Amino acid sequence: MFRRLILLLPVFFPAFSSSPSLSGERPNILLIMADDVGIEGLGCYGGVSYKTPNLDRMATAGLRFTRAYSQPLCTPTRVEIMTGQYNHRNWKYFGILDPNQKTFGHYLKDSGYTTGIFGKWQLQSYDPPDLPGASNRRGTGMHAKDAGFDRYSLFHALHTEAKGSRYTNPTMLEGAAGSEGELKTYQGQFGEDIWVDQIVDFFDATKDKPTFAYYPMALPHWPFVPTPDTSGWNPNSEQPEASEYIVDMIQYMDKSVGSLIDKLEAKNLLDNTIVLFYSDNGTHAKVVSQMQDGRQIQGGKASTRQTGIHVPLIAYWPKKIKPGTDHDLVDASDFLPTLMELAERDLPEQSVTDGISFAHRLFDQPGPKRDSAFFWYDSRPGWDKERFRREVFALNKDFKLYRNGRLFRLTDKPLEEIEVNPLQMNKAETKAQQELAAYIEKNLGNAQEPELVNAYGEPEFDLLYLPANKQETSEVTRRMLATGKEFTYGDHNIPQQRLWIFNPLEIAEDEKRPCVFFIHGGGWGGAPESLAAQCLYLQRRGFNAVSIHFRSPVKNLTPRDTLADARLAYRWIIDHADEHHIDANQIFISGGSAGGHLSLASRTIDVTGNGFDQPEPAGLILFNPVIDLVDGWSNGRKKCLQAGIEPRDFSPAHHLRPGLPPMLILSGSEDSLIPPKLIRDFQKRLTAVGGKSRFIEYPEAGHGFFNYGRERNQYFQWTMWELEKFLQQHIQ
Repeated sequence: MFRRLILLLPVFFPAFSSSPSLSGERPNILLIMADDVGIEGLGCYGGVSYKTPNLDRMATAGLRFTRAYSQPLCTPTRVEIMTGQYNHRNWKYFGILDPNQKTFGHYLKDSGYTTGIFGKWQLQSYDPPDLPGASNRRGTGMHAKDAGFDRYSLFHALHTEAKGSRYTNPTMLEGAAGSEGELKTYQGQFGEDIWVDQIVDFFDATKDKPTFAYYPMALPHWPFVPTPDTSGWNPNSEQPEASEYIVDMIQYMDKSVGSLIDKLEAKNLLDNTIVLFYSDNGTHAKVVSQMQDGRQIQGGKASTRQTGIHVPLIAYWPKKIKPGTDHDLVDASDFLPTLMELAERDLPEQSVTDGISFAHRLFDQPGPKRDSAFFWYDSRPGWDKERFRREVFALNKDFKLYRNGRLFRLTDKPLEEIEVNPLQMNKAETKAQQELAAYIEKNLGNAQEPELVNAYGEPEFDLLYLPANKQETSEVTRRMLATGKEFTYGDHNIPQQRLWIFNPLEIAEDEKRPCVFFIHGGGWGGAPESLAAQCLYLQRRGFNAVSIHFRSPVKNLTPRDTLADARLAYRWIIDHADEHHIDANQIFISGGSAGGHLSLASRTIDVTGNGFDQPEPAGLILFNPVIDLVDGWSNGRKKCLQAGIEPRDFSPAHHLRPGLPPMLILSGSEDSLIPPKLIRDFQKRLTAVGGKSRFIEYPEAGHGFFNYGRERNQYFQWTMWELEKFLQQHIQ
């Protein structure tokens, strides 16, 4: 049979045609997937914080992949690795695998393999019953009995509230294909020890047949608790939780893998067994690990940074796989076609996969290789997913591009990525951006993208959506503004004295976070919804945001009344900060156009004679700010003169004082209201009084370029990236 397959499929199975040691016998396959460990967790990848001698030995004797990638979080990776499809094709909810999908268990079983799964499942039910919308999702996933495995022994196989422990005194659902299974708790024992012995027994019982075992480990996932190797471990007492136990947990992960390999070898079950070790995502964000080159690496689990997706992959098969290192790309979708090639079978003709087999690479044979990897990542809806958002991106060996246009250069240092300035891109960067953008569009074009929803399954605004015209932009931003909580900050009889607060969905009851206080433009008129998209952008990234409205200088009102309203709104936010989760010492004032004038004027022009409200803002972010009424913004100068106000007296650029907060100024090169020269003149004046600022000039951009719906949304994204970086730099 082996010779016949080789003759029929020389392109797909070159490894076997040149490997006489196989003797026509299909290999057993053991796929191990750790839970939450990036490359910095293993010594063979340059990590020095943990002792991992067993995995290091496997990497030395086998093939170590230097560019293996996962999704940033467990369910996205588990769904992708088992189905061979990118998430945009078959995503349902967090903790749910669509029961209509076929897994590698099904395919390998249909190919004549005996299949088993041992470890963590978490794909049948996840949400607690009291989560909004949970009744639509609970229990809708795939039961392990239907997942294509002849035998299963799994933690968290049913509802979350019944999952028990995965570590000390573990609870598992155990059964066979088609059976509901039985919940068992192993008192006095540790989860990985149980699964290691079960896997060995499984291979031993099926040694006359080709066997596939999938071992999605529990370690080293939170909670951080003692292991049997921890001094004082006592299974009869409550298990303490502390971050320092992560060392013991990663080392016990390594020990468990080593124990499994040793026990299989002792029973002569390893000679015809290929072992693949992988991880579902990066290390927990609370864990900081050290690399051999001296860098301190914070875990990136759940984030799309390199630390969240760059994971170990080791292929180990003594005497069959030569020791070496592979520097080409692998992603989670590649495992299904790889397993099928190792099993010497084609996927059914009607099956769909995004993966590219890397089986030939295990044996240093020619074959197709992956030039780029695609990621559609959105872990919602689901419990504890309020802080997440959809991110779509692609990468190759040198660059990573997000769908919104943000480009990063990947350096020779593993896990390092450097943002590329979109205003200073070279030819190589431009080429990479074009190629990766085309790759993203190609993948998105092969399936209907799931609806954009929040953690509760409720529709969410797409900030990448480009409205057709100004009218639609106004309609969309008005609906965006309505999602904020509305308050009156002054006289209830004055409809303009209102503001809207946007808190992050995941903010805790007693938690306080930084806030951006937005003042809209529009010639001291305008509409508060004009900055609603900016509020949503920040809300989804964990910041508070406020958009205010105010009275315009019409009829008997003057620009001083407009400024007084802006200051009154700021005072209201300070006074009510605690009840709205706002850290009063971490408020940033931001405004565009005339709102930029009011932002700076609120800290430089004392219209009340009572000084400036304290505490001082943590920073000012000014978009196209019309801050000079002497040499710029002629319409503002005219309004001042009509109100009997000397323009210089109402021009922030001429009233700078020591002690002003740091500023970020974003403006267009073609802005006629406040040309770049006036911004630079302002910077000189600011420097003279000890102030600090950064000015970014956007080529060919005119006034109002930063607004949502303008300039095809290009500058909206660019300016928000800079705003977010400014916040991160100046938050205490």
